[in-house]
Amino acid sequence: GLGDVYKRQLHGGERSTGEPTRIIDVPLPDIDRPLLREMMLRLLLQAGVAGADSLAEQLGLPPSLAVAELGQLVDDGLAEWEREGMAVLSRQGRRRAEDSPVRRYRGPMPVSVAEYSEVLGARRPAADAATVRSAAAPWGMDPAVAYSLLGSPGPVLLYGPPGVGKSSLVRALARALPATLVPVALDAGGVVMRVFDPARHKLAGEQPADRRWRRIEAPLVEVGSELTLDMLEAHPGTDSLDAPPQLLAAGGIMLIDDLGRQSIAPRQLFDRLAPMAQRGLLTVRAGADHRVTLPFTGTLVFATSLVPEQILSDFQLRHIPLRVPLSRGE
Repeated sequence: GLGDVYKRQLHGGERSTGEPTRIIDVPLPDIDRPLLREMMLRLLLQAGVAGADSLAEQLGLPPSLAVAELGQLVDDGLAEWEREGMAVLSRQGRRRAEDSPVRRYRGPMPVSVAEYSEVLGARRPAADAATVRSAAAPWGMDPAVAYSLLGSPGPVLLYGPPGVGKSSLVRALARALPATLVPVALDAGGVVMRVFDPARHKLAGEQPADRRWRRIEAPLVEVGSELTLDMLEAHPGTDSLDAPPQLLAAGGIMLIDDLGRQSIAPRQLFDRLAPMAQRGLLTVRAGADHRVTLPFTGTLVFATSLVPEQILSDFQLRHIPLRVPLSRGE
């Protein structure tokens, strides 16, 4: 059946390695049909003449979906068959494509919020034990504490004098995390949001057969004193919205370095980000009046060289499950 065809494409065949090179079984991509229609119109406008196989290849979708949608475009008068299996836009379709809100986006079909949640919410392998031990050793840290940091059910606070190596510890621990999957782009309620960022994400090993997804090394997204509240929102990119750093850190670590040195009051910054780690949910604004809620699958780490009690309230400190002091004497 069509579902089985898609599973084979998604997983790159019948094999199963148990590693996160492959995406969990989903019967079919959960596709926003209006968005798919806009993207196919845009591709037809660009190509002039195209068949379903070519459109499916560019969108990273099973050919069956492209065949059905292309036939629907013809039935609706937005495209016409030029020859067998090959379509061109009608005059009405051309006008529609030229006015399309996704006319600038170049890439595979964005992944729905439901599919993102299913794939990113799937169980992943544990951190590599040997890497955790070697990362913790220079700080004299109990490996159990280092494991707790990577699996914390809420935010983590590292504190100690400048130069003690708080950031270096986090970078070393990030290397112990397993590879993860991110979509090239997310369908945020009909708004395209790019998630895969070649500047922040490094491809890892065999890539999924489903080209809407990338397998990457666990990301480490660092922000420091330059952080502003605006930077925590999605922002316009060259051809779509670009995802905020919280979303880029999925499956890895988001490090807020130099807490207390930002232009934002530390208590305000903590209240803005901590609930994301406590609830495991991230809300992202996509446009002026639309928000999407996604799983937050990373670890949120605050690092500061200031005295925690001077920058955070007692209530906030009580809601940090793991506070790790680092000193030069260790």
